[in-house]
Amino acid sequence: YGLIGLMCSLVVFTMVADLGLREALGRQLAAQLAKKDMGAYNGYASSALVFYVFVSTVIGAAFITAAPKLAEVFAVTPAFRLEAVFLMQWYAPWAIFLTFTGSVYAATLTSENRFDLLNMLTSGTYAARALLLIVALKMTHTGLRGWAIVSLFCEVARVILLWQAAR
Repeated sequence: YGLIGLMCSLVVFTMVADLGLREALGRQLAAQLAKKDMGAYNGYASSALVFYVFVSTVIGAAFITAAPKLAEVFAVTPAFRLEAVFLMQWYAPWAIFLTFTGSVYAATLTSENRFDLLNMLTSGTYAARALLLIVALKMTHTGLRGWAIVSLFCEVARVILLWQAAR
């Protein structure tokens, strides 16, 4: 299960491509909210969402293309190489996309000083993920693919909850 650590590290590492936009977006949205300029507020949020969709698509395409080579670079043993390539091609692109796009909705909550709601939603989905992982892996014996499915399902739920809370 060292592949889980590798996948999580790769997804987190890609957040460097955010270039500090997450924090800046929260500040800019708060400033526009204080000015009651909803046009600029929506413009910043929409622009950030377009940027994140573009960047996550490019990074995801790079993962899909380079997965076999990355498995070699990270010295994944031959027994787990197919699983590593599968996770890099199917889990990583979607996890990156969801992480990036969820940042826009998190920034809207931050701009409204709703850290309580943001923390509750994030903690709740992470707790649900842990519980679902225990249940799913124990009952289905799906291993790494089961982990990827549960993780993506919970990340989709987190983004939807953030989106609804940000409305």
